[in-house]
Order: sequence, then structure tokens, then C-alpha cells
Amino acid sequence: QGGALVGWVNFTGDSANAIATNSTIAWFNEAGATTLYSGGFTGQGTPMASLYDSTLSDLLSFSSGTVILSGGNLTDTITNTVTISGNTVFVDPSATNSLTLTIDRPTGEILGTFVYPPNHTNFIDSVILQNSTNAARGYFLGTSEGGAFLMFGN
Repeated sequence: QGGALVGWVNFTGDSANAIATNSTIAWFNEAGATTLYSGGFTGQGTPMASLYDSTLSDLLSFSSGTVILSGGNLTDTITNTVTISGNTVFVDPSATNSLTLTIDRPTGEILGTFVYPPNHTNFIDSVILQNSTNAARGYFLGTSEGGAFLMFGN
């Protein structure tokens, strides 16, 4: 039992998108290979990558942004407003899902949590800052599915 991630990836060296747009990958996992996706899955997409520079004084060039959480057992997409100052993310205090986010400067990773449904903490992991696109993309694990994380400037 198992799965694979296969495809052709063409690297460009361009700081805005280090992978050519004609690159395609396929990811599949057989039924029973993991507990999270017991029925297996198949997906295809275009990979995206950019250079990351941890020496920048401001890792993201916006001070006001939006975080969108989707999938991962959510019944609706969750949208939160954030403010970034000194590379610290502040979530709008009116958010009802207890979203917390922390930037790890050396790696460019953002870690965090949010509560949904009530009394269930979801862990946001593997969110990577992309200086050149001025955004952060990644995933979180819901109760039985993975979901998408996106943060961008307003």
C-alpha cells in the first residue's frame, strides 16, 4: 500500500516563480494507505515555488491582509483580517475562531491554530512565506480532511 507524487518539474531560477508554468504533478494515495484519507485520493496540479529571503527586514510587504481557510471539514470558508507589524501577525480581535499565527523567520514557515467546529483545535502547518508573491500558502488538518491556508495583502 502506498502512494506517489510524480511529474515533470521545470525550474526557471526566476525569483517570482522558480518553477515553469508548464510543470505538472500528480499525487495519489491508495485506499487504506493512511488513516486521514482511508478512501485514498488522486489529484493533479501545477506546482509553485519562489525564493525565500529570511534577511529581509519585512518578510511580507503588506501591513493589512486576509487569511482564508477552506476545505478540511469546514462547512464554509473562514476569512480573517490580519495586521502585520514587525513580522508579527495580529488577528482581528473580532474573529470568533481563535486564530493564532506565528512566523518563524529562519524557515519562512507560519504555524498556528484555530478552533472549528467549537471545541476542536485545528493545527495550521507547513505554511510557507513567498516573498516574491507576497503571500503565504499551506494547509491545515481538519477532523478527517486536509484544508487550504492562504494569506495575502489587501
